[in-house]
Amino acid sequence: MHYLIQKGSAIFPISKFMNIYKYLFGYSILLLSNFSAAQPFYNNLYNYMELKEFDREIHFLNDSNFITIGSASVPDKTNGIIIREVDENGSLLWEDFITNDSLYLFLNWTHTSILADSILLIFATAQKVESSELVLTFPYFIKYNLNQKKVLSTQFYPFEIAGRIYTIVYHNDGYFYGGGIEGNIHDQNLLLMKIDTTGKLIWQKELDYGSFEQINEIESFGEDLIITGIHGSRTAVNSFMAKIDTSGQVKQKVEPISFGPNGVIQSEIVGDQIYFTTVTPDKIEDNETQYLAQFNANLKVVWDTLIPQTSLYKINFRRMEVLNNEIILAGNIKGATQFTNNKIWSYATSWSLEGQFNWEHVYQYDPTFTHHIDDIEAAPNGDLIFMGTVFDRSDQYLWLFRTDSQGCGTVQDTCYYTLDAYFGLDTMVSVFETTRPNFNLVEVLGNPFKEQLLLNSLSYKNFDILIYDVQGKQVYEGILGSNLNLNTANWQCGVYVMQVMNEGQLLGVKKLVRE
Repeated sequence: MHYLIQKGSAIFPISKFMNIYKYLFGYSILLLSNFSAAQPFYNNLYNYMELKEFDREIHFLNDSNFITIGSASVPDKTNGIIIREVDENGSLLWEDFITNDSLYLFLNWTHTSILADSILLIFATAQKVESSELVLTFPYFIKYNLNQKKVLSTQFYPFEIAGRIYTIVYHNDGYFYGGGIEGNIHDQNLLLMKIDTTGKLIWQKELDYGSFEQINEIESFGEDLIITGIHGSRTAVNSFMAKIDTSGQVKQKVEPISFGPNGVIQSEIVGDQIYFTTVTPDKIEDNETQYLAQFNANLKVVWDTLIPQTSLYKINFRRMEVLNNEIILAGNIKGATQFTNNKIWSYATSWSLEGQFNWEHVYQYDPTFTHHIDDIEAAPNGDLIFMGTVFDRSDQYLWLFRTDSQGCGTVQDTCYYTLDAYFGLDTMVSVFETTRPNFNLVEVLGNPFKEQLLLNSLSYKNFDILIYDVQGKQVYEGILGSNLNLNTANWQCGVYVMQVMNEGQLLGVKKLVRE
């Protein structure tokens, strides 16, 4: 059955803008101050009939509207699939809650749905419970018409013990391929399924790589497919990447890295290059560190890197997307209690396709709630839309927020910038250049510069000038009157940060580049 309701706006509007900011080095945060929105940025919560929601995916329906798909449960413990259409301003147009009288339905955390020609194809998980005991778990296929707002057909695939599909992809041969697990928690094998667009099963295969196995993601790769996941035991887990053909035969397999039992694999493909992220046991700071790499068509590493922030703040990525020639990694911060009020907050970072850091942000809707980010998608105009869940013990909501292409924009009350010894100085510059775009009291003559740095004051006041390298080491402190000529012949080439202050107040920040 399903319960359809038409809506005209979000249940919760954007909360009040906050103008508080803390600044400078040592693990602090900076909150954007207000400025007018030129595009439809929003930060909204949604809830249907007080459901407990776990939302999973976004798909664009046209140039402006998009569909969200997630799981929800009602007070009587019935689990179902909830589908919503939202417009570019964040207004909820309609929502539909799909249930089955004899089954619990829910979506797993990876890609489980495909949108094509107003038809939504969902690979969910169904569970049968009798006398409060779980007796069956199996994949469940739903074909849904978005124009008619109704279920067209369903199909389930029973397993002797249990089976789940965690990820699906629509391949260029016109079929869907799903990956997940088959078996119980003590002995589970990799599960592969091939189905057509009606839900008919073409073939089903299990791959045995060990006692604890799971496919996290499946992607099209030319005429073949790439699967990534984990295998091993519950205490010693290896990640794997394999190239398979459309009959399910393994053509090549590699093990990029070994790690503990909490690793989650994500992968994306651009042309014939594979981008891959997981957790390593290496600790740059206090926790396990996220590993990011590019592999070529032969499954060889092109480059790889560790992301220091993830070790410092215990960040686990839940979604990886390649948008606008950037790798966007989105996940959750569990180890930054000094600025998250002991709650889990959401996090995103951007890296170039060559492995260079671009930006990072921390997000929250309400500091008294826990936040989980579940998906990210690029709007046709280049904005980013994030989807997640906001919850505490009594309430749980779908959370949607829209930013610019740099991950922040005008969502003043939700977007924080982390500042630390790795990325903080350059990030801080971008914050102040955004929040104070009219700061023009100090003019830099020639930037990038080489052996001389020339500064002019455009005010009658004297300013304190402090300049730091990217590691936070101060390289200059002095006073700027009408002008200042610094000999920089001995400075290392690279990025520097200049603070302009007056009587202890930070007036502005400029990024300097020594060539």
